[in-house]
Amino acid sequence: MSTCSTASPAPPDVSNRLISMKDLADELHVCERTIRRCIQKGQLPPPIQIGGRKYWVASVLDARLRQKQESAIKMAMEERRDEDRRRARLGLVDGGRN
Repeated sequence: MSTCSTASPAPPDVSNRLISMKDLADELHVCERTIRRCIQKGQLPPPIQIGGRKYWVASVLDARLRQKQESAIKMAMEERRDEDRRRARLGLVDGGRN
């Protein structure tokens, strides 16, 4: 005896969906050449290749981009702190933020 379930299937796991080179370029508002340069510079993780086309797993790409964003924010905060210290040493109390 076989049993059929009437429950609807689980929604697809979007974190494991594949993003093509074209879709990534469109999403980031850059050309595919810029994507290739970012890969060469290590700014983007290397893609996987399927049938001659390059894809990224969404969750891997998301994690990498989030990490890069957090790193950029941290660097900007450190630069701001260093600038504030430099201005304080020069006697600029308000840091020049009038």
